[in-house]
Order: sequence, then structure tokens, then C-alpha cells
Amino acid sequence: MWLVIVVSAALLIVLLAAAKGPQQPQARSPWLVTSVVMLLAASVAVAVGSSTGMWSLPHGGMMLGGDRGGSPPSTVPGVTQIAVIVDDMFFEPNRIEISSGEPVTVSVENRGRIFHDFSIIDVDFRIPVDARSQASGTLPSLVMGEYRFECTVPGHAQAGMVGVLVVATA
Repeated sequence: MWLVIVVSAALLIVLLAAAKGPQQPQARSPWLVTSVVMLLAASVAVAVGSSTGMWSLPHGGMMLGGDRGGSPPSTVPGVTQIAVIVDDMFFEPNRIEISSGEPVTVSVENRGRIFHDFSIIDVDFRIPVDARSQASGTLPSLVMGEYRFECTVPGHAQAGMVGVLVVATA
């Protein structure tokens, strides 16, 4: 955080010195002054946002079947447990196989530095997970087939945050 502020301040000093040069102060270009002010404001915003965590993407909306607890789910008899690790731009595992007709508790651990989610669009299931935290949700029993899961943060699925959930006969 402080590195951003120090680098921005140094850049501001250099730009202002370059703008002044041998000319009079009133001869400064308005675009240069505006650029310097915008750069300084953006640097401060990034520094403050980084320290407060406000750059985590919002995760409002429906959290179907999920809870935002920091601990793994408790074991429920008759429910299959699956652990998924997400990091910045991948799921591990990216292929999950389960039997049809049984509910599944999905525990997601986000080891990345930014917000991600585990979403199965076809069944309207989503588990949002803040950076460096865990969340879980229970999928209802699914019919046989393949279901794509992905991170729905814009650009993440395109970057490779996708996988497949294979539901086979029991």
C-alpha cells in the first residue's frame, strides 16, 4: 500500500517539475495538470482500497445453498462431501464425479487474492467466496449428466476457471 503512495508521489513530483521547466507556472498544459491530479487520486484510491479490502468484488445476490462460514462444513450422514480449492484462475479439481440421487456438500476454499465463486449455472447453484476464505453449500440430488461449473466473475471463466461435474448412476 505504502509503495503505491510513494511511487505516485515521486511520479507526481517528476511530472510537475517537467511541466514547469524553464517556463512560467501559468504556461503549464491543462491536460498535464489534470493527468497528474487523476493519477494521484487513483493511487490513493488503490492504496486505500487495498488496505481495506474494498476491491473484493461484491457478492450480493442469491447464495443458493451456501453459507459464508469460515470453517469447513460439518459432516452430514448420507451426504457426499467434496472439497474444491480455487486460486487465481483455476479450480482444483476441475473434474468432479458423483453419484446421482444423493445430495452433495461442496466446500470451497479460496486461496487466491481476489473474490471468486463456484457456480453451476444449469442448476442455479452458487457459492461466493471472498479472498483467503471458505464457504460451502449443499447441492440437491442431480440427474445423470455433465454439469459445467465456473467462476462467474467477468473474465474468469474465459481465463480457465471452469470445470465439469459428472453425475453418474448410483
